[in-house]
Amino acid sequence: MPAKEHLWRRGSTYYFRMRFPRDLLRAGVAVMVNGKPQKHEVKFSLNTSDYREAVGLVATHSAIWTDELAKRRRELNDKKRLDHQNGLIATSCKSSPAAEVPDVLSDERIRAIVISAFISSQQYSAKIIDGSRGEEKEDRFDRLADLSRALVAYQGGDEKTLPADLHSSLRRHLSLYGLENLPEESDAFQSLLRGYRAALIEDTNRLMHYLDSGSPAEFDSQFRGIHAASPMPDTGAGATVDELLKDFDKDQHNRGVSESTHKANVPVFRALREFFGPHTPLSKITQKEMRDFFDFVDKIPVNCQQRYPKKKLAEAITLEAESPSPQLLAPKTLKMYHGRVVTMWRHAMDLEWVKNNPASIRLIASRYVVEEKSKRQSFTIEELNTIFHAPLYTGCEGDLDGWNKPGANVLKRGRFWVPLLALFQGFRCNEACQLEIADIGEKEGIPIINITDESDDEETDHKRVKNSTSRTHVPIHPTILKMGFLDFVNQRKTAGVGSLFPELPRDKSGVYSSTFSKWFGRFLDKTFEAKGTKTKSTFHCFRHTFRDAALIADIGSEAADRLGRWKTVGGTGRLYGNGFPLSVLRDKLALIEFAGVDFSHLIPTPPRVRNTVYPEGHPKHI
Repeated sequence: MPAKEHLWRRGSTYYFRMRFPRDLLRAGVAVMVNGKPQKHEVKFSLNTSDYREAVGLVATHSAIWTDELAKRRRELNDKKRLDHQNGLIATSCKSSPAAEVPDVLSDERIRAIVISAFISSQQYSAKIIDGSRGEEKEDRFDRLADLSRALVAYQGGDEKTLPADLHSSLRRHLSLYGLENLPEESDAFQSLLRGYRAALIEDTNRLMHYLDSGSPAEFDSQFRGIHAASPMPDTGAGATVDELLKDFDKDQHNRGVSESTHKANVPVFRALREFFGPHTPLSKITQKEMRDFFDFVDKIPVNCQQRYPKKKLAEAITLEAESPSPQLLAPKTLKMYHGRVVTMWRHAMDLEWVKNNPASIRLIASRYVVEEKSKRQSFTIEELNTIFHAPLYTGCEGDLDGWNKPGANVLKRGRFWVPLLALFQGFRCNEACQLEIADIGEKEGIPIINITDESDDEETDHKRVKNSTSRTHVPIHPTILKMGFLDFVNQRKTAGVGSLFPELPRDKSGVYSSTFSKWFGRFLDKTFEAKGTKTKSTFHCFRHTFRDAALIADIGSEAADRLGRWKTVGGTGRLYGNGFPLSVLRDKLALIEFAGVDFSHLIPTPPRVRNTVYPEGHPKHI
């Protein structure tokens, strides 16, 4: 019956609960419920433990919130159409959501979706039956009367005169499979509506019979042998490779992943489309086919798009194989391909398009394990001394040009401070480079740095953080303070510049880290070459070094995670409480040291105070 869809009980109290349609979820639309924004579902207490009263309240709220969410969807679609007309949507997203949904579904997939809806209804009915045991006869009669009215509504008239909530209920079920925008006039939607209607009629008939007689019964032959304990069918039958890639890409856009992640997806999407074909059903891709795919990926040439611009991947592979020294994708890149394909198929599992993940099997995963020795290591004490005694830190000709040539200038700007912030604060490269003056402040009398993707400059949208854990504030290490960091910040304030390091360039996507990391690689090469040595370290090794120093200081893994903005791995107990006070974090950060590294030349010497010595008896003698 319609009301039961949104009725949920926790303990003895009934709640109203209505999930957002998938398009609202993806768009991040929020509605206010009792003064609080909700982005995933409408949920609130009905403040009753009486089932009959709860059913009546749910019916009322279902009508209210169905209309409200329908209104929000209309507003969203109107905005999309307007954006499309104004040319504000990227070419890859110009078609409306409805246009991306296939009008034709296989009979197999329609049947699977209907059966899954029926099993879900049967599971809910089983809960009603359990809750009715020991119920008063009068209450049971009332319940049967409600069911009878629902049955009449389902059975009466044709599809065009069915209750409006039946259509919205079907749309919500279809949203589980990315089909919420299936055109209502399409044959596929009408077939689903007929099947969904039959499923609700059969479920209601079975429930009424059991409540009345105490014994199970079946009525409609198309649901014979199917019940609450039946396994869910493969509702993804017919969902294709192209559907998965489009849905996955849209989901990543809505989750706000970085531009670099989208770029990294492009070659993986291409390989999947070219190898399997865009219209191949996901259900047809077995473990063997997936192993064959990764055999194919292993042979893809490096920089394939640039070196073979007009060739299919298969053609490029053939041409590269003829080369005396083929250049293929690096192990790290192959691992990235594998990880993304695993994630895409996991997304398909979440949508119930597939039952398992053929890319995650051991035979495939074991091929892409990066050797421990090839992972980035921490800097050694000798390496840190070499880095921070380079001309950039002891005196050079200039920090933009001539940074590797000894000179009289120690210019405390971006190239000076960013490596130090990475070492003493555990900052990622982009986190340090994108800092603004407004990010440096004080809280509870403690100097802090805010790590955020928000900017005081309304025209700036380049600031990024890696994840929600990264968005926080941290105390400033006392050694950084001794080096004159706050004096540098005050100088920048006086200059009236918003960015802390305005001289640092960004790449085309607005990210600092790629250009700074490349420069730092050259800096390391030149610096160690001058010492007659080499290093395989990179900028990110500062973060590993910070972590190791935190372990040596024995500040505890949770404090280290909080200071370095790592996601804490552990039980649910770590989710409770307010976390570390800022003063505790300051004290723990101060324990992180790099014994054996000489920073004394970077700490300004305070001016000597010369006291005048007066003889005893002199008026100024103390």
